[in-house]
Amino acid sequence: MGMKIILELSKEHPTLPISEIKGIFEGEKIKYSLEKENPITVIETDEIGPIIQRSAFLKRAGLILFIVENIKGVSAEIAEDKTFAIRYFDYTNEKANRNEIERKIGRNFRGKVDLKNPDIEIGVYHIDNLYYYTNLFPVPQRGFNERHPNKRPYKTNLSMKPKLARAMVNMARVKIGNRIVDPFCGGGSIIIESGLMGIESVGIDISMKMINGCIANTTYYNIKSEIYRGDFSLIKNIGKFDAVVTDPPYGRSSYKTESLESLYRRALKTFKESIKENGYIVMIFPSEKYLEISKEFFNVLETHRLYVHKSLTRYITLLS
Repeated sequence: MGMKIILELSKEHPTLPISEIKGIFEGEKIKYSLEKENPITVIETDEIGPIIQRSAFLKRAGLILFIVENIKGVSAEIAEDKTFAIRYFDYTNEKANRNEIERKIGRNFRGKVDLKNPDIEIGVYHIDNLYYYTNLFPVPQRGFNERHPNKRPYKTNLSMKPKLARAMVNMARVKIGNRIVDPFCGGGSIIIESGLMGIESVGIDISMKMINGCIANTTYYNIKSEIYRGDFSLIKNIGKFDAVVTDPPYGRSSYKTESLESLYRRALKTFKESIKENGYIVMIFPSEKYLEISKEFFNVLETHRLYVHKSLTRYITLLS
C-alpha cells in the first residue's frame, strides 16, 4: 500500500460514516489500513476512487504530502500553468483566524492564486499539534437534495432519506456487478441509491400503492431495476443475492394480520435462505428486542443507534 489519505467525514452520526468507508473498501476488495479515526480519518491504501465516487458521508479527501510541526518551514513551487488555493482546517481548540493562516501558508507557495476555481487545492489540517499538508481530491456532488423524498414524484413520509439509503448499501460490501434486494422497498430509496452506484437491485413490497410509487420514483431517476408486488418471501423464487438491504415496517403496516415479532423472525429466516455465501444483511431494527431475534439466524457484526425522537431509537445493523 502506497498512499496515505485523509478522509474528512460528516459528523452527522458518530459511527455510521467510518462503517460506510470500511464497507466500500471491503466490498471493492481494496486493501487498506486505518491509522487514525478521530477527529479525522487517516487511511493507507492503493486506491481511493471508489470512496470518492460512492461515499454518502465523505466531505473531503486528500493525499497526504507531508506532516510537519510548524508551517514556517514548508515551501513549494506550483507549476506555471496551474493555479492553486490553500484551505485550512483547524481541528484544535486554538480558534485561529482561518483567513490569516491561509495567507501565511500561501506566502510559502510560489504560483498563481485562484481562490474560486483553482487547479490545485492544498488542504492543511491542524490536528494534535501537527499540520497535515494534503492535495485535495475533487469530491463530486451527490445530489441528495434533488433526491429528497419530498422532491420525488411519489412522496411519502415513510421514505428513507437518500444519504442513509446510500450508506446502508455501501455497508453491505457490494460493488458494480453485485445484486441486492430490498424486500420492503416502499418508495424506492435503497433501489435508487444502489442503481446510481451501478449495483443491480430488486425491490419487493406487499403494497400495490408502494410498488406504483417505487416504479414512478425509479423511472424519474432513470434507474433500471426489478420491482415486484408480493410478500418478501418472494425473493426465494427470484434467486440468490449478494446482500439484503432493507428497512422493514416497525409500526402500523400492510402486514396487519401478523405480529411484528413473527414478521421479523420469518423475514430473517427468508433472508438467510436467500443470500449467497459470504453475503451480508444491512437492516434497521425498531428495538433491541428484534435485534436479539436476529442473533438466532446471523452473526451481528455492527450495530449503530439511530435516534429518531425521545421515545424511539432504531438500530442499523450489519449481519453475516
